[in-house]
Amino acid sequence: MTGKRILFNTSIGPGFEVNALREWLKDENHFFFGDTLPTIGDDNLWELPNTYTINRSAGGKTYEAYYRLGEKVLNNIKEYLK
Repeated sequence: MTGKRILFNTSIGPGFEVNALREWLKDENHFFFGDTLPTIGDDNLWELPNTYTINRSAGGKTYEAYYRLGEKVLNNIKEYLK
């Protein structure tokens, strides 16, 4: 028996090959945790017993996140209007 392995992903999407994750999750000692549904790359994988999500962004509610998003929107508008 190998030790337990845990993968956390709180980015806006998968940072891995989805098929590789699918194979990795076949080991019952491997666990995937994602804050939102898109973090896993394939919604069907959420049906596995060793995958978990709170379906709420871990960092999307902070003042800093809203500020950066607002800056990005304003910069996109400025670029478009040039």
